[in-house]
Amino acid sequence: MNRLSRHTITLAAVAAILGFALCDWFFRPVGGGFDVLGYPLGRDFLPMWAAPQLAFERGAAMLTDIPAFAAALGERFGSAHIFGVWSYPPTAMLLFMPFSLSSYWASLTLWTVAGSAA
Repeated sequence: MNRLSRHTITLAAVAAILGFALCDWFFRPVGGGFDVLGYPLGRDFLPMWAAPQLAFERGAAMLTDIPAFAAALGERFGSAHIFGVWSYPPTAMLLFMPFSLSSYWASLTLWTVAGSAA
């Protein structure tokens, strides 16, 4: 094995260890479906799942009101400090709407499996 290969393997191993440590620090499950920071597991999926529901319940304009949207996410999960924003164009709700029709956990599982398969 030449020097460049050993160096590359060493850097990759260090990056993997640091990446795992950071993920464990910020996203470690602590029970009840929440991570160590108090967000539901799959936190990046929260706005995609909730936005179509909130748009139908409270009007699409509330998606652009960042404090109201974050408060609505907190209400959905019983945690006042959840923060999320709707950062997609309105037409993206056509893609996300089927996921918002079932429970969060079923939708997150389907989203994760579909993303992994793709």
